[in-house]
Amino acid sequence: MSVSPVPVFADSTIVPAILVVDDEPYLLSEIASFLRRFGYSVHEANSPLPAQELLLRDESIGIVLTDLRMGEMSGVQLVEWIFQTFASSRPMEVIVMTGHGSQDAVSAALLGQLKYFLQKPFRFAELQEAVATSFRSVSDRWARRLNGGVLASRIADLEQRIAALPQPLFVAPARQHASLSTMDGATRPAIEGAIVNGALSLSYQALRDARDGSLFAIHASARWTDPLVDELTLPEFMRLIRVSNLQAVFNRWLIDTVLRDLSVAPSLSWLIPRLVIAVLPEPTERRGLTSHVRDLSRRARMSIENLIIAIPEEDSIGAAMLDELHNLRRMGAQVALSGFGRHEASWSRLPHLPADLLTISCQRFSIKNQDKNVEYILNEVSSIAHGNRMQLVADQVETQEQMQVCLRAGMDLLQGQLIGPVYDASGLAELIHREMNVWETATNG
Repeated sequence: MSVSPVPVFADSTIVPAILVVDDEPYLLSEIASFLRRFGYSVHEANSPLPAQELLLRDESIGIVLTDLRMGEMSGVQLVEWIFQTFASSRPMEVIVMTGHGSQDAVSAALLGQLKYFLQKPFRFAELQEAVATSFRSVSDRWARRLNGGVLASRIADLEQRIAALPQPLFVAPARQHASLSTMDGATRPAIEGAIVNGALSLSYQALRDARDGSLFAIHASARWTDPLVDELTLPEFMRLIRVSNLQAVFNRWLIDTVLRDLSVAPSLSWLIPRLVIAVLPEPTERRGLTSHVRDLSRRARMSIENLIIAIPEEDSIGAAMLDELHNLRRMGAQVALSGFGRHEASWSRLPHLPADLLTISCQRFSIKNQDKNVEYILNEVSSIAHGNRMQLVADQVETQEQMQVCLRAGMDLLQGQLIGPVYDASGLAELIHREMNVWETATNG
């Protein structure tokens, strides 16, 4: 029979139904009645041809329970047709009921696609287990497909709205700086020396909960104290590190410096609820960053669960770094993407990036200039991030107006001059002592 195109599941309220196919009327009725007692929606067909018609007509059918030996068309042919017809258009599981020796008629390729063979006569407990497992599998795949399609549509609309804005919303205002064209290959040794010999130092900033102002984490990031070139800015210097492939050197320096600074008040480091470490992606190293983080956790006596690894959201996050990030999350660390939204592909990549926190710049946020479209964009960004189980971090909060916009849009965490000053190593100890006093006041009173 000719096969018409089969639509993808379109209604998220549909629950996968079961189709039972057998040419023995008594067994067909018994199986259908048994499954209905568990609340399943069950269809019956006494041969493959009406089964095909039902499958083409009713898109809610996600599980087929079929005998192999039937009349005008075998169960093997029916199963092959099901996989060919619905392979890319519909989540489907097939459970095969076989008599003695009938499994030999199934090809090796088809065997690889089937999870369950029920040998007749089978116990109904076996049938119940096979159907329950298949139902969960189809339901999960169905939900992922529905959510993925809706999310892709929302992201496409979000990208169009952002592109239509008169100026970028999530990009901090540009500063005048020197061109990287002034650098050449001979600069690498000087840059490496700048990292190792103190041209860089670490600064620390509080990251606070937007709801109650409590300290969520302390954020450690690089600060350039002795510029190699007078006009060169820190972001440009960081880019030069990437161009020179010195990410691993930079990350090792950063971990060592954090450990040194924490040694100022080692007995108080346990008061830091979480520590955010801003690193650079290492495009070729595997397990390098994982090793650094494990070392930091051990030497600082901090649980890996209390560490957040922040990396800049950029196109250079390759397979090696993605592998590292997945591994860090499996170990219990969290991953933050900083500076999100600066690239055209940011939003379409969002569902595929392993992240727990999403950091965006709010320097361009303004109530005066905020029209309905901008308000919609911010609310949609918040909704998409939360839908992907990510917390949204507003960075560079410098005015009360910016903070109001962030709170109105549902941002979870806030960071910037308005939230708290930037500290050096000695200031870090002061911050920890201050938080200890707050904690003691709360617990004693």
